[in-house]
Amino acid sequence: MLNNTISRRYARAFMNLFGDALTLPLLKNFDSITQFMHANRKHFFYLKVSAIDNRTKRDFFINLFKQYGAYSHGIDKLIDLLIHDKRLILIADILHEICAIYMKNNGIAEWRITSTHELTQPEKDILMQFLSRKTHDHIIPTYLIDSTLIAGLRLHSSTYLWEHSVKAQLNALKRTYKGYYGN
Repeated sequence: MLNNTISRRYARAFMNLFGDALTLPLLKNFDSITQFMHANRKHFFYLKVSAIDNRTKRDFFINLFKQYGAYSHGIDKLIDLLIHDKRLILIADILHEICAIYMKNNGIAEWRITSTHELTQPEKDILMQFLSRKTHDHIIPTYLIDSTLIAGLRLHSSTYLWEHSVKAQLNALKRTYKGYYGN
């Protein structure tokens, strides 16, 4: 919990200083670095080892950001500050927070749209209009297929869930009658 608060503060400070230079493609690259670091979390434990000099740590992260096409104005300053404060281990969480702040500030929302079958383009357009009207955000969709829904749709973002499917109705019935039948 404390690390989340600290990460959010670093992210806000970064956005105050360098937020105007960020773009959506750059943030996608930040997200790729975040995913890479979370997938390889055990290797990044060594950032805490004081035997590794700060210059090596700095060079590693600068190169990592460059390899992912995520190097931008201010990243080197963020890395230097985190090294100085001995909080470099938080960089993935800070990048995640930077992405979240950018998306919120710019009215952008990522949605996972799950259906039982491949949606046609007119169906996708209707869903995009529906979500845009309801949220007043620019929608970035990811379309998924899940045959376990049986029939219907599931629309899911980081803050909203809308589901209208046979599976959702069956789950609601199950919760309602759970106590009656000892399940």
